[in-house]
Amino acid sequence: MKQKTIVRAVALALAFPIGAAWAAPTPRVKPDSLLAVDMNRSAIIDGVVLNWKTNLSALQEKVLRETLAKMRADRLMAASMAPSFDGLLAVMTSADAPVSSGKVREKALGTDLVYNPVTPCRVVDTRQVGTRFSANQQQTFNGFGATFAPQGGAATDCGIPTGAGALAVTATAVSPANVGIIKIWQANATEPDSSTINFDATTFNIATGAIVPVDGADNQFTAEASTAVDLVVDVVGYFSAGVGGPTGPTGPTGATGPTGATGADGATGPTGPTGAPGLAGPTGPTGAPGADGATGATGATGATGATGATGATGATGAAGSTVTPISVKNGNYTLVTTDYTILCNNPGASTKTMTLPAAAGNTGRIFVVKRINDAGSGACEVSGVAVIDGGPIVTLSAPAGVSPNSVTVQSDGTNWYVIGQAP
Repeated sequence: MKQKTIVRAVALALAFPIGAAWAAPTPRVKPDSLLAVDMNRSAIIDGVVLNWKTNLSALQEKVLRETLAKMRADRLMAASMAPSFDGLLAVMTSADAPVSSGKVREKALGTDLVYNPVTPCRVVDTRQVGTRFSANQQQTFNGFGATFAPQGGAATDCGIPTGAGALAVTATAVSPANVGIIKIWQANATEPDSSTINFDATTFNIATGAIVPVDGADNQFTAEASTAVDLVVDVVGYFSAGVGGPTGPTGPTGATGPTGATGADGATGPTGPTGAPGLAGPTGPTGAPGADGATGATGATGATGATGATGATGATGAAGSTVTPISVKNGNYTLVTTDYTILCNNPGASTKTMTLPAAAGNTGRIFVVKRINDAGSGACEVSGVAVIDGGPIVTLSAPAGVSPNSVTVQSDGTNWYVIGQAP
């Protein structure tokens, strides 16, 4: 009788969805984590008891609280999301959700099903694949596959088998364009009148739990949105066909009986004949090598050998380039490696530019550039000087003008640096 009372208490407490009569607003929880369930376990249990407090005796309320308190976090989440008594009772009576001292198996969704939790895993995310719902659009999704990446989910099978009867999911509406709803139901079945998620345009995302029946080998389900919105679906468990009631616990092992008395020793038998000689044993391993003998004395040094013949004289190397010590330039000119001193003669009105070659490949090379024309003539410039020395252009004054009249530069392989100036 007591056992029936306990089962009835659990059945009453779970006859309708837990969230249906809660006064507090639905919290926004991260759909792929069970941490929030454990952190709010007492509040979830209080919500269930509050729904049915007026219908429960003190004993029934105590039994209901103890049953919910012993459930694993993922199963408590699945129970809180179940939309019907059958679905909730299937969760409550699965392998590790005890109901007092006994267990009850009920039919859920029209078939004898057993709840199987999985690590929360994403199977749909329309944001990842650009399939955001338009107003009144329907889309069909797979709840089974080697990968859910084509519909925005995980690149794994999420541990969900083919042919499941239903999925326990957390469905999330993300960035809705307007006030609206999302319906989720079994593929190839009649569209339900009730919604799975209700939302408004001011909400970035809102999550809700549901038990979704599925159809076919790929566990297919259909979703429809009344306005533009993205949909995220995370599976936290699935329902599979049952195989009969659970096996009862093994009874205790009986006590060991007393040991009987030891019997008297029997008479010693006659000595048997000597056996034939055994086969020769295998040859033993080779012994370790002996120690090395002492090193002998060093022999006398031999006589020095004769000096070898002198080798042939090598070929004469190529002649180096001839450097032009000084040259006069009357127009624009780019210096070459054979230059040393360049005299810029500019009797005209336009500027004459003496351009330094690339510093790379001219490491250590020195050039002197000097202006020799009168003060009233055009300017002479040296281009390619390091910025730190006033470059890249250094203008030379006329002989009667202001310093500098000449500049000496040297390359470090990267820049031409000024190492001397003269009026």
